[in-house]
Amino acid sequence: MSKILSILQIVNETVNDFTLKPKRNYTEPKIYTGGIEITKWSKYSKAEQQEALDKNWFVYFSFRNPKTGFLEKQPFIKGGVNRYKTKEERMEILETYRRNLLRILKEGYNPYDEKGTQNEIKSVKEAFAFALDIKKNMMTENSYIRFKSRIKRFEWKKRSN
Repeated sequence: MSKILSILQIVNETVNDFTLKPKRNYTEPKIYTGGIEITKWSKYSKAEQQEALDKNWFVYFSFRNPKTGFLEKQPFIKGGVNRYKTKEERMEILETYRRNLLRILKEGYNPYDEKGTQNEIKSVKEAFAFALDIKKNMMTENSYIRFKSRIKRFEWKKRSN
């Protein structure tokens, strides 16, 4: 057997020997910006920019349904971003959502997983404590103190009734 023939046989064996990568369970999250290409924002007229800002902006992605095996579009993630009136504010928030969503998807988050979605039944007092804990990180100190005061007044009224 000639040397070239043996080399071709080895190449043929290795070329045809490949393994398929498993299908991804999700698509990379993307940002919908009112139907326009955000990289060309400055080239649009003020009317076109305003038209885009009047539409809903959101993060979207698809996830593989374990029952069907198909990628299915998941609910849009708006997170109150459409209350902001400028492109910069919206993009800053949506980019943060997109980046964090991608991170948790890579870490194995599954929207079809029943274990992580069960809501605990809480008492009113526990629910207020939970909300206060969340709000503490989201508000300035003065705002938090006023918010906490309103909650305490509500709890006091509830007890007196």
